[in-house]
Amino acid sequence: MALNRAAQEKALKALKYSDEDIKKMLDDKKELDIDIPTTIKIYNDTELSELETNIRKGYVKEDASLGFWGRKMNETHKLGLSAADCQDQDKVTAAMKSKWIAEHGGDETETAKKLKELQDDFDKKDGEILTYKQQLEANQNERLYRKMFFAGMSDALDEDE
Repeated sequence: MALNRAAQEKALKALKYSDEDIKKMLDDKKELDIDIPTTIKIYNDTELSELETNIRKGYVKEDASLGFWGRKMNETHKLGLSAADCQDQDKVTAAMKSKWIAEHGGDETETAKKLKELQDDFDKKDGEILTYKQQLEANQNERLYRKMFFAGMSDALDEDE
C-alpha cells in the first residue's frame, strides 16, 4: 500500500523537512531513504496529555519542559527553527520577537516608542479615572451632608433659601 502525496507531505513536514526539500523528494521518482531525528518523539493524544500533566507536576526535568515549550512555540507560531534551536529558550524568544516585529512593522526602537506612547496614554487615562473617582466621592459626600443638614427643612423652602 502506498501513501498518497498529501500524506507524504504531511509526514515529511512532521519530520521538519523544509518545503523545498519536500518538493524535491516527492518530485524525484527514485526511492529515498530519510533519517528520523532522535529529537523527534511521536505522541498520541493520551501520551501528550500525560506528558503535559507531568510537566505541570514537575516530574519532567526543566530542560525537557523547555524543549517541549520551544517545539510547541515553533509549531504554533511557525518560527522555522531547527530542533536544536527549539531547545534554546533565548533563540525561541528572539525568533518570536523577530517575527512579531516583521508582522507589525518597524524595528525595535519604533516598537519601544509605540509601547511608551501606549503606556503614557494608559497613565493619562488612569489619572483621569482617579480624578473622576475623587469628584464622584466628593459629590456623594456633599449629597450626604445636604441630606443630613436639610433633613428637617420644610418642603416649601429650597436648599438655597
